[in-house]
Amino acid sequence: MAATATKLTRTPIRKKDPETRQESVASRLAELAAQGEWKLVEAGRTLHDDLGQVLTAAGMRFGLLAQGL
Repeated sequence: MAATATKLTRTPIRKKDPETRQESVASRLAELAAQGEWKLVEAGRTLHDDLGQVLTAAGMRFGLLAQGL
């Protein structure tokens, strides 16, 4: 019995097709929009924390002044 060698062929694994230019631009714009929204959230929190304390203190002072009149 003669030994026969079989050649193994490897089928390449297909990777995902690279993004098209339009998809790439769209995903980058989505990332920028999300970053912009996050900056607005941070700005809102800062305003709330800093300005909120000042307004609360001013309101308490006006309340005390109103009671003293």
